[in-house]
Amino acid sequence: STLFPYTTLFRSQLYHRVELLSSEPWLLQIDDFLDAEEASGLVALAEAHPFLDGALYTETPHGGQRASATSFCRGQCEWDMQAVKFSSRTEALLNISALHFEPVQFVRYDPGQYYKQHSDFVHEDVEKPSGPRLFTLFAYLSPPIRGGETRFPHAGRSVAPKQGRALVWVNAGGYQGRKRFRRSEEHTSELQSPL
Repeated sequence: STLFPYTTLFRSQLYHRVELLSSEPWLLQIDDFLDAEEASGLVALAEAHPFLDGALYTETPHGGQRASATSFCRGQCEWDMQAVKFSSRTEALLNISALHFEPVQFVRYDPGQYYKQHSDFVHEDVEKPSGPRLFTLFAYLSPPIRGGETRFPHAGRSVAPKQGRALVWVNAGGYQGRKRFRRSEEHTSELQSPL
């Protein structure tokens, strides 16, 4: 079955409120990934570090693909207890060592900001020892006043933000040979900011 590789890999039984939103493309929602205190602690950690214009991290920096702010949790940030707990929890869920993770990326959306439909698969990473980004774990750290849905057009789903909720999706459509992954157009997301 299509779900076999992912349902046996992940340890979703660690959580009580897990829902498979789509099997084609694969999309998992975990409503109790973080509690309010953990989510708020990560927000405080993120706000203690500088954010840069998110457009700097897209292929079309001034093409209107993205309007948000991004901060990568590196150096002292990645050793903060909040970041360590988050990475450990992600490692336990995915059943993948955190040594294979990228740094935690905090993204802030102010009213009116967005990230248009895109894939988290990074072509430039295919030849790196770690390979490309195969999965994304996306956690909502703060509740918006209204709006802020993440849309998955190919899954026909739109997910409302809820503090502590996490989404996991697949960014690659398979591989051929050793570390030859391809981006899957089915595995894309789009975020609209809170209003």
